[in-house]
Amino acid sequence: MILIQRITTEWTKASRGGRGATVRNSFPEAFSVPPFDAVANPYVVHTVRFREWENFERHEDLNGFDSATDAQVEPIRIYHHGDHLVVRFNWDWMQCGAPERASHEIFRLVPGKWARFACNGRFGPTSSSGCVWRYHKTVLNIAFNDSPDADLFVATKPQSEQNRLAILR
Repeated sequence: MILIQRITTEWTKASRGGRGATVRNSFPEAFSVPPFDAVANPYVVHTVRFREWENFERHEDLNGFDSATDAQVEPIRIYHHGDHLVVRFNWDWMQCGAPERASHEIFRLVPGKWARFACNGRFGPTSSSGCVWRYHKTVLNIAFNDSPDADLFVATKPQSEQNRLAILR
C-alpha cells in the first residue's frame, strides 16, 4: 500500500508578509489520515488544502486508486522497482510554477518507511492562473506500508526529507 498525503497552501501577494504570512506559515507538515480501505485502494491520496481566498480554512479529501505500475501526484512520480519504490520530482510549469528546477530522483522507499518532500512555486499574471500573482507551498508525505496507520505522519519521523523550496519574489 502506498499512502500519499499532499498538503498545499496557496496565496497571493496580499499574504506575502504580515498577518497573512504568519497564518500561511503556521500550518503543520503532517496530519492524521481519515479512515480508508487499503485493500480496495493500494494507492491512497489524502489532500489537505489551505487557500488565502478561502480564508485559509482547511479543506480535505481522500481518494484511492489502483495502479499496477506507477503513479503521478503533482509533481512527483512513484515507480515500483523490485522490492522498493523510486520517488522522482518532475518539474512542470503548470504544477510547480517558477522558478524552474531540475527533475530528478528524490528518494527510494523500502516497505515500512516514509519520506517527506516539499516544493513551492510562483505563477505570474500571464500564466494559466489568471491575472494575479499566485504562490504555493506543497508538502508530500509518502509511505510504503503493508497496513494503514492513520497517525503515521504525525507520530513518527520520515526516513528521508528533501525539498526544492525556492525564494519566491
